[in-house]
Amino acid sequence: MTKKWLWLTIGVVAVGAAAVWWLLLRSTPEKAVSAYIAAIKAKDEGRAKSLLSVESVRLIEEIRALGKQATPPQPIPELEMRMLPPGMYDQIITRVYPARLYGDAGDIAVVPLEYETPGRPTPPAFIDRPKPRVVCVKEQGRWRLDFTRELGALHRALPKVLGIEGEE
Repeated sequence: MTKKWLWLTIGVVAVGAAAVWWLLLRSTPEKAVSAYIAAIKAKDEGRAKSLLSVESVRLIEEIRALGKQATPPQPIPELEMRMLPPGMYDQIITRVYPARLYGDAGDIAVVPLEYETPGRPTPPAFIDRPKPRVVCVKEQGRWRLDFTRELGALHRALPKVLGIEGEE
């Protein structure tokens, strides 16, 4: 009888541990986006940066290096704090929708957001506003936000804007 209770207890503990991992500890695109938004609100640049993809961080460093090459040098601070979709900086994110997975291995996700604009009335429910979206990629088992499209465009345009582009 005691062996039966022992195995039953082990089974219940194992199921409980799996449930805790699945509900609380598992990395999801929605959790990554929510954590990024929380880091922005807390102005925690280090935390925000830790939630970005490796390629996004590399592009941020290259963009900052370009800013140092300008005359006079142009600081480009807190870039990782300003990478929400365009126009979202003055918004209050009210909902992070479930992600849609893409890619052969399901390692790319698009996460739609819902927002409010402070000081502006909320449009009636029958007006369907487009939802801004954030792209996430799975790197080393963790979901991270990927702003390479936005950063890539800035990276390509910055030399001309800063006047450090070579003569052609």
